[in-house]
Amino acid sequence: MSSSALEVRVGGRIWFDGEVWTVCEIDGSRARLLGGGKHRTSSIKELLADASAVDDPVDANEPPQLLGAIALASLTSKQRARLEKEVATLAPLLGAPSPGVPDEQLRAAAQDLGIAVRTARRRLSKLREQGPSGLVDERLLKDTRRSVDPRWDEACTRVLAEYTNQSTPSKQTVIRRANQAFFVAVPGGVAPSRAVAYRRLEELDHGRYTFGEAKQRRSVAKRPKGVLGQLHPTRPGEYVLMDGYKLDVFAMEPVTMRWVNTELTVAMDLFDRSQGDPPAAGGSQIR
Repeated sequence: MSSSALEVRVGGRIWFDGEVWTVCEIDGSRARLLGGGKHRTSSIKELLADASAVDDPVDANEPPQLLGAIALASLTSKQRARLEKEVATLAPLLGAPSPGVPDEQLRAAAQDLGIAVRTARRRLSKLREQGPSGLVDERLLKDTRRSVDPRWDEACTRVLAEYTNQSTPSKQTVIRRANQAFFVAVPGGVAPSRAVAYRRLEELDHGRYTFGEAKQRRSVAKRPKGVLGQLHPTRPGEYVLMDGYKLDVFAMEPVTMRWVNTELTVAMDLFDRSQGDPPAAGGSQIR
């Protein structure tokens, strides 16, 4: 391993116990790690003794197969599936005799992978020299950093909440108001660019329907914020479950002689699952 000092910090990526882990929490002398969809806890002392940073510069004495294992372990399941397909397509061409792979075979492999013939030839050379890890794009291993100020997110969220019971706004209006609120709270702040602001707005509005139908937006806002639990009745009549369905049937209101919609309403006692008497015909709700 590299002899450089290891910095254990939240968000850092380390190589430990044969896998790549991300430090997601540090509590006193212990760190909580996440890797491959699983969690584990390890002491800081153990990490400093046996772990190494993934982003450490390559040591001349570092085993090449270990560096390749780090690159392969850092891929997501989708990226790994893509790599496996590429290896399966190019591997049969490794045994071609010199001076090289026939153009027909290379052209067929490139067409199967959706890349150019020149790119396929270059990828085949990497596979021959470095193995499957040579096909890993180094850009996929770089950490992505959030470029939007969290305080801008807070300002944008407050603006979105204001439109719950108002008319549907435009995205440009929401971004403009969010920028104004952000600069009032943070005079020296840097607002996101136009393109980034639009992308971030779509993320923050997920599930709010600010730019959709007003009825749906208000219905979502009235949902309970907490986690719904299960009711446990102890006596009849304590909890009554009700549900209604609008029928494709019309009735005539006896006083005004108007045609009105009808609804079917069902009530059930949760204690013994018994159903009550249906409501009278005159009790239909007029909308």
